[in-house]
Amino acid sequence: MREHLHRAARVTGRPDERLLLRPPPGTEVLFEVFGALHNARPQGMSGPSAIPQSEVAAYQANRAIRLDAWELDCLQSMDAAVLLHLAASARKAKA
Repeated sequence: MREHLHRAARVTGRPDERLLLRPPPGTEVLFEVFGALHNARPQGMSGPSAIPQSEVAAYQANRAIRLDAWELDCLQSMDAAVLLHLAASARKAKA
């Protein structure tokens, strides 16, 4: 979505206001981690699937980091919200 908004901004010369949004202070790393994990999200027969815990564990191992429990809970909540949004968008597109 960001790529599309960036392209549209280049064409029109006006950035979309969503490109100007920033995560709340102190959560930047969490949003960065979620973005990386979201891009690795598996696709099933009926669309995108939840980010597997194995992907989260692999991400942490590959970067030699350890996310706190509250960060893992946030990632899981963010993932659930994105899946709900994607499902609603898919239903809307079919209607």
